[in-house]
Amino acid sequence: MAQVEFVPDVAELWEVVLEGPLADPLSILMLALGGLLIGVAVAIFGGLSVGGVLSMVVRAAKEQSPRG
Repeated sequence: MAQVEFVPDVAELWEVVLEGPLADPLSILMLALGGLLIGVAVAIFGGLSVGGVLSMVVRAAKEQSPRG
């Protein structure tokens, strides 16, 4: 059975978490590439979402405006 050790300090927790990925240069590259891909996806889909909401608001504003 695996032993569980509690980490009392947040700084020490980061050291333990980053110990594995930072040991190998290839894993650093994969982490950076994964972060880049996620960032691009968030930017694209976030932009599409904001564009959709703005389009809906503009259409609603045009329908509400008095015609004269």
